[in-house]
Amino acid sequence: MKRIAVMAGANAENNREIILELIRFLKQNQVEVFCLKSVFDENSLDGVIICESESELFREAELVISIGGDGTIIATVRAVAERGIPVCGLNMGRLGFLTELSPERWQESVREILKGNYWVEERLVLSGRLIRNDEVVENWIAVNDVVLSRIGYPQLLTVDVLLDGVPTISYPGDGVIVATPTGSTAYSLSAGGPIVSQDMEAIVVTPICAHDFYARSWVLSGETVVELRGDYRSADYGLTIDGKPLVSCEVGDRIRLQKAPWKMKFLRLDDAGHHQNLRTRFHRKDQL
Repeated sequence: MKRIAVMAGANAENNREIILELIRFLKQNQVEVFCLKSVFDENSLDGVIICESESELFREAELVISIGGDGTIIATVRAVAERGIPVCGLNMGRLGFLTELSPERWQESVREILKGNYWVEERLVLSGRLIRNDEVVENWIAVNDVVLSRIGYPQLLTVDVLLDGVPTISYPGDGVIVATPTGSTAYSLSAGGPIVSQDMEAIVVTPICAHDFYARSWVLSGETVVELRGDYRSADYGLTIDGKPLVSCEVGDRIRLQKAPWKMKFLRLDDAGHHQNLRTRFHRKDQL
C-alpha cells in the first residue's frame, strides 16, 4: 500500500491529534497520503495531497482509512464501494463493529498493513429504488439496512412484502427492516432478527413490533428481489437508509431492493475479527 486516503467523520476536530499522528506515521513510511480539503487544515499537513472532492480523493487511492465510529465507516463505504477500494476503520466511536484498528494499537496494525500482511473481506451491499407512478424517484445503496416505518402518531402500519414479484407476507406493526449480513447486528438484531455470518450472500427481512403472534424474520438468498409496499389504509410512513431518513412515502409507492452488482470491501488483519467483535462488543468476554 503506497497510496492511502484518510477520511474522518463529524468528530474530526475531536480526533485531530490521532488523525495527524496517523498521517505523520504514513508519511514516515513513504506512503502517499490523500485528504479532503473540507475536512483537514492544509497548513498542518505538510506533504499531504489535498483534494477538493471525493472523486479526486479516491481516484488513485489503494486503501481508505476511515477514522471515527461505525457511522463514519458506513459513509466511507457508501462513497467507495462502487470503485472497489477497500476500507479500514480506526475506531473512535462507541461500538466499532465495522472497524479493524484500535486507538491503542493502530501503529502496530498499520505497520502490518504496509508490509502486506492483510486480507480483503467482501460483503453484500443492497441496491434500492423507490418507484412512484412507475418512475424511479430515488436510488441508493445500503451498507446496513433499509427501513420502511411509520412516521409520527403511533398508528398501525401494514407492510406487504413481495419476493421476486410474488406477494408473500404482510406485517402489521411499526414497519419492516431489510438488512444485509453486515446490518444483521444493527437495527434488525434489536427488532429480534438473527445474526447472519458476514460472508453469506443473504438478505434479512425483519418486522418491527409486529402485531402478529406468528411474525418472524426471513433469511433469504442474496439473489432475491424484495419489494415493500405500505398498505393504503396505514399510517404515514417513510424510508430510512443506514439510519438516515431519506424520504416520506406516498400511497402506491414501491420500494424494490436487491443485491448490488458490486461488494463492499473491508481490509482485515485477523480471520477471527468479526466473531471477536461480536464477543467483545456485546460484553460477553467474561462468560466465555
